[in-house]
Amino acid sequence: MSHVKFVSPDSLGPNSEWEHIGQGHFGDVFKVKHKVLHIHVAVKQLKDPSYRLEELLDEAEKIKHASANDYVIQLHGIVKVPPCIIMQWMEYGCLGTLMERVKVIPWPFKYRILHEVALGMNWLHLLSLLHLDLKPGNVLLNDALHIRIGDFGLSRFTSSSTALGDIEAVGGTLAYMPPEAFQEGYKPSESTDIYSFAILSAVVLKGDDPYPIDNSSMIRMSISDGQRPSFESLENISFVKNLDKAIAFTKSCWDRDKQKRPSFGGK
Repeated sequence: MSHVKFVSPDSLGPNSEWEHIGQGHFGDVFKVKHKVLHIHVAVKQLKDPSYRLEELLDEAEKIKHASANDYVIQLHGIVKVPPCIIMQWMEYGCLGTLMERVKVIPWPFKYRILHEVALGMNWLHLLSLLHLDLKPGNVLLNDALHIRIGDFGLSRFTSSSTALGDIEAVGGTLAYMPPEAFQEGYKPSESTDIYSFAILSAVVLKGDDPYPIDNSSMIRMSISDGQRPSFESLENISFVKNLDKAIAFTKSCWDRDKQKRPSFGGK
């Protein structure tokens, strides 16, 4: 039996009052004033008619299952018609947008972001839940600039992570996918999220995109060939405490051998 709360569409008001703020894999995201709670909420509305209510409920159930944590987005409920998920509103949007707008992010804040993401991901893995789309666009920031991990559209429990033919079967964001994702019989695991965290870490530390190319075939080939984001731009920085350790840890998380990647729990 579902533990997710179904709410009336009337609680969200007319669509004309919805502010479009972005989109995910399966739907558009809006900022909406909740008429009952009297707060702003984020509403993810399905844009693909083939995405059934059962799949929407499955995503909502995963959020609800994981939301007893300070670093995972909170769920307010779902609406059947039109099908949408109602979630906590994050005042400062996503990390990707913040990095576009603020070119020089303080180093202590960079470290805090990565620490909080690791805490949130460790919680998901303790619940045997894989996120499978960890990237700046899915790291959200509240009014105190603390993070919550969002968008569970691709997430799955480890018990249901069957072998897949290739990356298209599981989805995800190409630049953040591990090299094993391009091999026959690929099965997502905790090491998949660890690799994605490594790329996210490189983006946060360096302040730029993981790859200087915008060609999916080239990115896929680069990852398969063992190419990773370069830390050359940080080599002459000596005033940042423990930067060398942060870089070394990041590199260990994207090891070509998934068995050698560490866990979020430190094992």
